[in-house]
Amino acid sequence: MGQKIGKASFEEDAKPFCNLPAPAINAVWTAFNLSAEAWGLREAAFLEVCAPLAPHMGLDPAALQEKAAALFILLDDDVNGVVDALEFMATLAMMSAMEVSDKLRFVYTAYDFSECGSLLVDEITLAIKSTVSGLCKLTKLGSNAPTVKACETMARLAFVANGAQVNVHATLDHRSLRRSLG
Repeated sequence: MGQKIGKASFEEDAKPFCNLPAPAINAVWTAFNLSAEAWGLREAAFLEVCAPLAPHMGLDPAALQEKAAALFILLDDDVNGVVDALEFMATLAMMSAMEVSDKLRFVYTAYDFSECGSLLVDEITLAIKSTVSGLCKLTKLGSNAPTVKACETMARLAFVANGAQVNVHATLDHRSLRRSLG
């Protein structure tokens, strides 16, 4: 389990959040859904969403807040005092100890805005862009995330790989998207 694909070099302040178990990721997702009032998290809301991680990380609440505040700074690369909640959630899932298929399911579910079990090309594009951008912020890659256009091309290729038509109303279910990833 854990980091099986590649060897990412994470920033020091991101390392404590690597390889968290699935229950920790799900606890953060639940906290976000219960308490957050917007897709953008200010630091206080971010710290509240991260609070359930304390027992999973073996930290007392004060120590967790300190580490989460440092993580917030890494994710807030434009220094506007707001972190994209879904970018954070998807990034946390991708650097977790979950199986790859569970990571993909988590991100897929997070970006299924209509909760219909399938994603539009724009939702897949956003999922790719947000996830990769978050990972770049927490690794030594910094701001080298792919462009929106490159992410849209990847999303469209998933449709093509499944023999699906690519238009604004076309959707892919999780199984089809997973199949297109190989």
